[in-house]
Amino acid sequence: MPFVKPPSKLTTLRECLAGRGLPSECDAALGSLLRVLAASKPGGVCLHLGAGAIVYALWTLDGMDITSRLIVNLAPGSSPDLGPLGADLRVAVHPQAPLEFLADIDRHRFDVIVVAVANAGTELVARALERLRDGGFAVLLDSDTLPRDVLVPLLAGHVRTQLDATPGALLLTRTPPASRRRRRGGSRARHAG
Repeated sequence: MPFVKPPSKLTTLRECLAGRGLPSECDAALGSLLRVLAASKPGGVCLHLGAGAIVYALWTLDGMDITSRLIVNLAPGSSPDLGPLGADLRVAVHPQAPLEFLADIDRHRFDVIVVAVANAGTELVARALERLRDGGFAVLLDSDTLPRDVLVPLLAGHVRTQLDATPGALLLTRTPPASRRRRRGGSRARHAG
């Protein structure tokens, strides 16, 4: 993708993550998509769960406006210092077990959620998707690590697409709720005249 410019501090973040033994590889096409998704939610709240999602946090941050917030959940015992991410006031890093973290923020909803599915388990994915705000977007990384018979029920109620540029990545949003209101003027307009 010749016109995709990575975030200026991406190399620094990748070196920081690699030094800690965390995943540091990222796909520029997916990163640029996350940048656009974050930019589409001014004042939004974004969440990154799982070690494989951290490297994409800088792309998300690059698309956020000054009033948006980014929450990064790390495994317990991890250092919350993530180099260039920690220097930004819009970022909050929470070193806590992911399921415990999601239970603590049960009432919160997010505009963009990125979940590294590998080694995450189905309960984590299900709970993360419950936190997706209507109209929000979720990206599941490495969704191909979950068996299809487990993945399909988790995604019920979501419109989704496979991202060709990044194997195993799914982009999804909630299916809009069915409207209970009747169309206004429909029968009157047909019977008039």
